[in-house]
Order: sequence, then C-alpha cells, then structure tokens
Amino acid sequence: MVKETTIILNGEKVLAEEIDFKAINENWNEYETADGSRIKIKLVCAKILRLKDKYDKEGNPIYRLLSANVATVESPNKIKAK
Repeated sequence: MVKETTIILNGEKVLAEEIDFKAINENWNEYETADGSRIKIKLVCAKILRLKDKYDKEGNPIYRLLSANVATVESPNKIKAK
C-alpha cells in the first residue's frame, strides 16, 4: 500500500508518496581536531518521499529525504572534565 502525503515545494503544495527503502551503506565521516578529539558523524535517512509527477531536467523523479545527523565525540582524557 502506497502512503500518500502533501508537501510544500517552492511554495506549491505537491503530492508525494512514501517509498520503502533499505540502507545499503551508512559510513561515518571522521574528523580529528587539533586537541586530539575524534568527531564522527553520519547522515541517517528516516523517510524517502517521491514527488508525484515531478521530474528533474534529465527526467529523473524528484525525491525528498527526511534524515538526521548522528554524531559522536571521543576526546583524550587530558581534555575531559574532571
């Protein structure tokens, strides 16, 4: 069963349908700061909507993603609060 919803795109109400999906790969981006901390972040997709009858210049359907950033920090003991 397709779940339909309405979203606002460029000030216009547009019909969209929720598309089932599975995560193929959700890698972490890792950054090391000058103080020795390691910050890891990744985007996690919660919902994918395909806009009805809306296509890009190449004819591909247009999608709207609902997502969240997940982050974690690992710091050296010398800079942690006591």
